[in-house]
Amino acid sequence: MVKINLAIKTKFFFYTLLAIVALLVCFVTYQAMTSQTVNYWLKDKTRTTADYTLFLGSSSIARLPVPLVSKCKPVVVYGFENGTTESIESYLRFADMQQAKHIVLYIGENDIAQGENYLQTAEQLNDIVSELLNSTDAKISIMTVKPSPRRIQFHEDFRLFNTKIKDVWMDVNSTPRVSFIAFDTIRNPIYYVQDGVHLNRRGYQLLSGMINEACV
Repeated sequence: MVKINLAIKTKFFFYTLLAIVALLVCFVTYQAMTSQTVNYWLKDKTRTTADYTLFLGSSSIARLPVPLVSKCKPVVVYGFENGTTESIESYLRFADMQQAKHIVLYIGENDIAQGENYLQTAEQLNDIVSELLNSTDAKISIMTVKPSPRRIQFHEDFRLFNTKIKDVWMDVNSTPRVSFIAFDTIRNPIYYVQDGVHLNRRGYQLLSGMINEACV
């Protein structure tokens, strides 16, 4: 009986500790995201540059080498490491993008890789695009979700997600302000760093060619 009680107490202690660690990780992540979001809001309020291209999205945006997208100047990069659609929605609450002439958006990959159904992610992305169209006069380029080599188990969901959002925004009745950048065509592992998720220099050179075309 003593051994059973000890085992139960040990298991309870373990799961309690695990829960505390999980809460701390969530809190630290939330604080970092909030701090970054507030920083972007402040930059919006103090910016004097007009007619800029805003790059908005997850880590593929955060790591974008700005000199490679020379056709898009002036450039503002708002990237969220491990960002999801919720990261962008949080920023949009108090965003000021009235001076943006073009918004390049990449989001959705992390949502799906974290287990969210691609239809839900597509709906969230479509809501974001609708909000951008309603709140700005900027043209919007949506980067399709790339088939990261490390995330091969999600490739079919990525493909379905890309198809879903194209069905909405490439419809003949859709606004001409929306276009697509074919990020999903960068498939070869030689274009990715060792983690198999993010692009290397060669990958960004390939991607930037597509982005520059969208900016011209």
